[in-house]
Amino acid sequence: MFCTQSPDYPMPTTACIIQDVLKLSTQTACFDFNLGCSGYIYGLALGSALINGGISERVLLLCAETYSKYIARTDRTSRAIFGDGGAATILERSQGNEFIGPFVFGTDGSGKDKLIVHSSVGRNGIRENLPQCLVMDGAGVFMFTMKRVPECVHSLLQKANKTIDDIDFFVFHQASKIVIDNIIRILSLEDHKVFRGYEKIGNTVSASIPIALKQADEQHLLKKGDLIMLVGFGVGLSWGACLIQW
Repeated sequence: MFCTQSPDYPMPTTACIIQDVLKLSTQTACFDFNLGCSGYIYGLALGSALINGGISERVLLLCAETYSKYIARTDRTSRAIFGDGGAATILERSQGNEFIGPFVFGTDGSGKDKLIVHSSVGRNGIRENLPQCLVMDGAGVFMFTMKRVPECVHSLLQKANKTIDDIDFFVFHQASKIVIDNIIRILSLEDHKVFRGYEKIGNTVSASIPIALKQADEQHLLKKGDLIMLVGFGVGLSWGACLIQW
């Protein structure tokens, strides 16, 4: 499964190209799905469902974005925030007590214009009068985040029958410093329980959460058995969260 909003081509799906590059069996199911900052959470849910449903034994979940090709050279705001990046996660049935879930999701398509690339070969075709680059309403995305992320966190805690103190570590989508700072403030989280990994690589959209998990592991911030909350949010507007046991 390949999550991206910046594929190599409108068609075919990049997952089909990856199958050939990796020389995977032609009996492998391969598909793309188009989601941004919440994409990793959706991918974990889809992969888990395929395994739990007996459809797949193992899932390779890839998230990669090259947003830089959408950002105008004169756009000093977006160019300073976003970074290109990719991540690979293998999902398979646990032989121990580790788990993924439960999940919560949300969508508000009325906010589609908050973060958008208008020109495409889909609905609009290629039209010179449409912006060719990413357009972001930074203030609008920020206000959306401050409203929806705390709601999402509390909804997941309620669904899992947990309290916020039961969570050992939080990995939020690495949107920006100001976003993470304010999420911590609104939820009254302990700073040492929240990962920050945006300083060197920026906001890598769907790849940000798995990259952050890898960084946290390399920094020895995660212990076996830790209960970790993952929260993605952004373009769509879309959001999602889940629990994993490390």
